[in-house]
Amino acid sequence: YQRRVRGSVRSWNGSRCFPPNAMKRRETHPSRGSDQIAATEPAREITLLCKRLSDGKEVDPATVEEALRALHLSTKPLVLRLANIHAFCAVLGVYRFDQELPRIWELVRDLFGRGSSLGALQIGLQFMAACAQGQEMGIVPLRQEFLGIITSGMDCTAWRVKALSLLIRGGRSVVNTAAVVQYLTRVVQAGTDSVGGACGEGDQEAEVDGRTAMVAVSCLEGTVQYNFASIPEQLIPPTISAVSQLCLKGSRLLLLPSTDRTSQTKTGDGCLHLLAALFRFGKVPPESLTQFVCTLCTIPNLEASHLFDTKLSWQILKQVFESQYGRRSLKVLLRVLDNGTAPPATLRGSIFSVANACWGSDKVEAITKMVSFATIVPSFARVLACEHDHITHEVALAIRRLVRRYGERLQLEWDCVLPLLTQLEEAPHSTQTDDLLSGLAVHLLHLLHQNKFRGGSPELLAWIARFSPLENIEDDQLLLRLKLDRISMFDSDWLPKVRQLLEQHYLVEERQEVRLYSLSLVQQWFETLPSTARQESTKVMLEVLETAWQESDPQIAQQAIQFVVQATHHPWPHPLTTTMINILATMVRTPSAPSLAKMMALHGLFGMQPRWISYEIEFSEHQQQLFVLLTSLLDCHDLMVRETVLQFLLGYHNSHHESPVQTTFELKALPTVARSVGGRPGPRHCSLGVNSFVDSLINMLVTENDPELFERAARGVCKLLRHKALVKPQHLSRLVKILPPCSLGSEGRQEVFGASVEFDESMSTSDVPAGLGLGFWEVR
Repeated sequence: YQRRVRGSVRSWNGSRCFPPNAMKRRETHPSRGSDQIAATEPAREITLLCKRLSDGKEVDPATVEEALRALHLSTKPLVLRLANIHAFCAVLGVYRFDQELPRIWELVRDLFGRGSSLGALQIGLQFMAACAQGQEMGIVPLRQEFLGIITSGMDCTAWRVKALSLLIRGGRSVVNTAAVVQYLTRVVQAGTDSVGGACGEGDQEAEVDGRTAMVAVSCLEGTVQYNFASIPEQLIPPTISAVSQLCLKGSRLLLLPSTDRTSQTKTGDGCLHLLAALFRFGKVPPESLTQFVCTLCTIPNLEASHLFDTKLSWQILKQVFESQYGRRSLKVLLRVLDNGTAPPATLRGSIFSVANACWGSDKVEAITKMVSFATIVPSFARVLACEHDHITHEVALAIRRLVRRYGERLQLEWDCVLPLLTQLEEAPHSTQTDDLLSGLAVHLLHLLHQNKFRGGSPELLAWIARFSPLENIEDDQLLLRLKLDRISMFDSDWLPKVRQLLEQHYLVEERQEVRLYSLSLVQQWFETLPSTARQESTKVMLEVLETAWQESDPQIAQQAIQFVVQATHHPWPHPLTTTMINILATMVRTPSAPSLAKMMALHGLFGMQPRWISYEIEFSEHQQQLFVLLTSLLDCHDLMVRETVLQFLLGYHNSHHESPVQTTFELKALPTVARSVGGRPGPRHCSLGVNSFVDSLINMLVTENDPELFERAARGVCKLLRHKALVKPQHLSRLVKILPPCSLGSEGRQEVFGASVEFDESMSTSDVPAGLGLGFWEVR
């Protein structure tokens, strides 16, 4: 008998079976129905058959017939029948039914009816997969029907794709190529939409995962490889689009922690193999060429590029360039670069692909014969407008590769390359790009030095100068020499160029070697200039060297002063001479200046003055100014400076034949003194006055602390006093106040005043200065 227990029916053997609609309700969730079927024990006949087959024993037809009766529609409940069919799938894999297979198919065909549950559909698809795998001959008449059922929906997609892959045997046994390609394209597109979130909640097509997409792509590859001739042309563009979207969008799914990375890695390689099969065994429609080429360019620059075989993507693209699509593909990539609206990964891949095909290590001869470099470089310049540092770096790599490989052959192409280099330096870029451009600048510098550069050298030198200081000092010195060699006095702006060069390599530069080299090189260059241009160039140089007294480096200070000293050996207008005197005097007066530079500047001042004097010499204005300057240096803080200046001033000669004098000089020419020389009027008497010199000597007697220098100053005063016409009464009055009487004996007085003064004892002693006790004297 039967009795109802909580909505279910128990049969005579006690097994629990559900009402007809109960199983359907439970199997709405696929996993729940599968678990229910797996937990149900199949019929005893099928279990016995499976055991005998696994033991390798012979199976009699009666046993098989008993097992087939367990698959009949009359088997109740439904879950028991599905469990029997599920267990019988193992029999299909090891036992050949051949002609009996259509009759077995009739027993399970109802699982694909309109009201079937997902669990029944899944068991039916497993049955198809087992038949396709184990029944080679018996499935032939059923292949078309199986294919129609598999491609009729998108529910249970994983089992449908698996059954289809076994049915077509890797593309070798396809009966309806259009239906297979169309369905697999839908599966791949559904997988892409599930990654991008395009499918809504509850959409069955959103259940396609990476493993299913991998199997679908593999099936598509085999189908295209063995049956491309039978694929309708209108199905190829959707296939390329679906696979491209899976490569680009699906790669983001690979970075999620919940994703099966192993299967996705195979999916990435499978996509590339499918694209390769579409190109090698078929053709790429013109409307799909842009997407096809851009996908191959983008894959190496994706975040998940390590999940793809990037070498394979370049090999495919190289074959495209070598084929009849080569010129068209190159135009496509250049158009992408000109627009600049593509994603950064696509733009980077396009730059690399074009550069590598035209002038890289894997260059394509078919491409290089069709286009010139001048048609490629402008597109690289236009893509920089997107202002992305990765794009800038990729363009810099491409240009460096071009210059290193073909820099000696470029001629008109430099008109495009040099502006592009300026754009690269101004565009947003990283420190790696900066180092790359600096290395490129050094290479171009040596290219120019070897006379292998066929472009505009001023523009190139201006661009290289932006990266100064360069890494090696020798490169900076070479840059300076090349820039100086290309400055011509016939250019209207040659003086500003010289000044800019000195400012960059002398004032702004911090490395000692470069600064010294710049000064010595400019000094040598000045000597080669004609006399007409030397005055203006010296004026510029002096303006730069006005701050030489601030130099803390002794060698640089000496080099700067040496230039000024050598410049004083030539006759210059009064303003230039005054500037030189000021530079040298400032160096001498600066306490922190290097001592060697001071002495060099001091001897430079000495060199501007004559060493002997006669009535025939008329001193110039700057010589008179210089004499006053030298006398003022007797009060300098530096003992060596005071000693050297005093020795120089006391070493003047009356002529080049006489011994050191004892004549000094007036700032202004004295009135002409008519002297009878052989009955003719004498020459104009012109000398430098001793006023400032005598005052400085007398001050030294008061302030000098060094005994030896004090003695020299005193002897110098004595020598000056011997020349009666040059000493004035105020000097003697100051000496009277400075020198006490006890320090001068009669011999001392005679030695000091000697022929310069005569004592008049008849003068009133009341007029004698207090404490002197020497009587009056008068100057003759």
